[in-house]
Amino acid sequence: MSLSMDRRQWLKSSALVAASLALPRDLAATPHAAQSAHPRDLQDIVKLNSNENPFGISPKAREAIVEAAEFTHYYPHPAYPELVDLIARDNDLTSDHIMLGAGSTELLCLAGFRFGAQGGKVVMGDPSYFDAHDFYVRVGADLRLVPLNEAFEHDLDAIDRRLTWDVNHVYICNPNNPTATVVDPSALRSFCEEAGRRTMVFIDEAYHDLALDPYESMVDLVRDGENLIIFRTFSKIHGLAGARVGYAMAKPEIIEQIEEMSTNFAPISNLSIRAAIASYEDTEFLDTCRAANHEARTHLYTTLDRLGYFYVPSHTNFVLFRIRRDRREVQQEFRDRSIMLRTFTINDTPWIRVSMGTPEQMGAFEEALEAIAP
Repeated sequence: MSLSMDRRQWLKSSALVAASLALPRDLAATPHAAQSAHPRDLQDIVKLNSNENPFGISPKAREAIVEAAEFTHYYPHPAYPELVDLIARDNDLTSDHIMLGAGSTELLCLAGFRFGAQGGKVVMGDPSYFDAHDFYVRVGADLRLVPLNEAFEHDLDAIDRRLTWDVNHVYICNPNNPTATVVDPSALRSFCEEAGRRTMVFIDEAYHDLALDPYESMVDLVRDGENLIIFRTFSKIHGLAGARVGYAMAKPEIIEQIEEMSTNFAPISNLSIRAAIASYEDTEFLDTCRAANHEARTHLYTTLDRLGYFYVPSHTNFVLFRIRRDRREVQQEFRDRSIMLRTFTINDTPWIRVSMGTPEQMGAFEEALEAIAP
């Protein structure tokens, strides 16, 4: 069956999902590489490069932003503890286990400064979250990179062997970016317990809300008082990447130490917090987004199989697959077709990482993929 017929069938089967998530197109159209342009000038861009929610934000979050706009002349102090309490209750924690920040990366940097990243020794997988890697490089960390295993997962045994007595902390992104893989929960739990006796453990759960089995959060170890910090974000399934809301979870004494590094007594706007609260409670919207993400990923697998591309099975809202040509040339050819995606070199091999988009966006990407034949 032709690609066009496959896509028409998929678009038809996805109609209800797409309709229930319909939002102004410009909310999902601004390319990361064109930050100076207005979204309305970029409506023809197919933006699949930053793992965002292509359907935008929850309608309830939109209403909350409008209502909160009337009070933007006030600092967000009343809203801050409301969101903290909501997250704490949902994770069976107390509010002193939670810290909010302008995205999870800000909190990761604050915790990194507090726990020895500046000039200290840090262990992390390779490849893993590039913003974390770049942060460690910028602050002069002695960065010990541990290659992923053959399944493109974190090699916990190899990481453990690099945890000498003088390592300041270890960073693990689970699910991992850019490979979209997860670590066996029991193995990761044992690793955290053991490694936490020697150093601080950072667990980045940015894709927690999208992850599939066998993924499990390590939040139970926070409840048990283990020596680790969990980072999460509202930038993915909640669609609030532009609002900049993230949170860290750790035992209270660790949260206090991270808070000591913050120079901002009001790090998140009132509008952002109100949007996050509304989105957190809109479970119907989140479930619909998960279903749409699953539909897009499943359809992409079919296309990649048909075209003969090797890909890493994904537990997130993006897929990594191997290509056969120079990655920069391929990226430019997609850009010439107004399609934004990410390319990487892993083990001297070129790869594409593509975020899941709307049915229309994925159809455009798959048509371009077949035409470009990277």
